[in-house]
Amino acid sequence: MLIIFGSINMDLNASIAEFPAAGQTAKCLDYKTTPGGKAANQALAAGRAGAKTALVGKVGDDGFGNRILMNLRRNEVMTSGVATSETLPTGLAVVMHDPRNEQRAIMHAQGANSEISADQVPNEILGIDHTVLVHLDVDPKETLDVMQRAKEHGARIFLNLSPFKKISKEVLSMAEYLIMNEDATAKLYAHLQLGNDTDPAKQTASIARVARTSVITTLAAKGSVMVGPEGKGIMVPALNLDDIVDTAGAGACYCGTLAACLHNKMGIEEAMKRASATSSLACLKEGTYESYPYSGDVDEIIGQLGKVTTF
Repeated sequence: MLIIFGSINMDLNASIAEFPAAGQTAKCLDYKTTPGGKAANQALAAGRAGAKTALVGKVGDDGFGNRILMNLRRNEVMTSGVATSETLPTGLAVVMHDPRNEQRAIMHAQGANSEISADQVPNEILGIDHTVLVHLDVDPKETLDVMQRAKEHGARIFLNLSPFKKISKEVLSMAEYLIMNEDATAKLYAHLQLGNDTDPAKQTASIARVARTSVITTLAAKGSVMVGPEGKGIMVPALNLDDIVDTAGAGACYCGTLAACLHNKMGIEEAMKRASATSSLACLKEGTYESYPYSGDVDEIIGQLGKVTTF
């Protein structure tokens, strides 16, 4: 089983004519609510990629939480590990988007996510047949507890360093795969004081060497690069898209798909190709749940990826 531990939100997306200054009110052109949160989005992507997936998190006793869980169950994601807060509402992200210049601002209320506990992940599901995917959008202490117990009991660990936080090499080395976007890779490279390279592939290689783990950096329209601790690398392109609608949630889509493929014993090159194709397709529609493709959609398009290179 693939266990995904982390945040669950409802996203309120508002298209505005102009970002407000202090004391002003922004005129909203349109808005809609969509289920979200890094862990919930990753779980949805993993479920659609074909992995037996369980989400562990916390929601409020409200309509937002119920709607999110119903959506996940419809996509065959197990939600028995999602607890309900007695006092706090479901997490909420308010996303203001100015479509004229593609500016975006986000206000995030943690809500029930602030109560998530590592105790919600029992040791019984952390054995060698299981995989754990975590990120850093909830209390890092709780995330570290899950990682440490997963390491002790033999589960595979994938760490999505999002949002970026300063982490020691010892913690990084607990993960079999460390997955980051280009910005987080640059910040981690600087935090670890590894040199002056500005090339993301070289930064990825340096981090992999000192952290003694495989590191994947996503490069948006340029695809993704993976370097193992021994220095061998793979560069996988993204799909060549002309009509990008919304890139929000593409990173979570990549992580969830990659984790699902690797959990299902797929090789790293093929897993990266499917993750790249899936996250590319997710940019063709607005939102996350509506935009994440199914495995069959990926089968039809994956042949259009450019050439994979190794180094």
